[in-house]
Amino acid sequence: MSLYTPFKHIPLGLLTDTLVPALLVAQIIGRIGCIINGDAFGGVTTLPWGFIYTHPGALISPYLIGIPTHPYPVYEMIWNVLVLLLVLCFRNKITQNGLLFVSYLTFYSIGRFILSFVRQEIDTLWGLQQAQVLAIAMLITSGIAICYLLKKSRHNAILKYSKSTS
Repeated sequence: MSLYTPFKHIPLGLLTDTLVPALLVAQIIGRIGCIINGDAFGGVTTLPWGFIYTHPGALISPYLIGIPTHPYPVYEMIWNVLVLLLVLCFRNKITQNGLLFVSYLTFYSIGRFILSFVRQEIDTLWGLQQAQVLAIAMLITSGIAICYLLKKSRHNAILKYSKSTS
């Protein structure tokens, strides 16, 4: 992608911003596969919407076969739909290239961090799952990127203003 953008004279930030809705739709569709094969599952639940996997070939842990679990993929699908709606509402209001993409990364990371508390994975660091540790790293990185892009946008606005007044 980074080799293609200069060749076609497309700013990388503009390209990534354009791809955000498609990325979210792809993630939503991908979670349907997780529901079907049982590879992303939540903890045991007594809630009426829990998933019960009965097929011995499902990728869910064998001790959870036949036991209601949180439908983690559905929770993530709902979060991604909300982020998609937010992105669609604000995509024409954000003028700095790359800012929409970094905002998507921020919102996705927040959702992934929170939702992973109901997901069944091995804790890796500080009692957090690997996805949560990566979400924290992504939040820090995207926070820095947002500050940079906003500073760059403000700098460009000042340059534009000073050129128009001279």
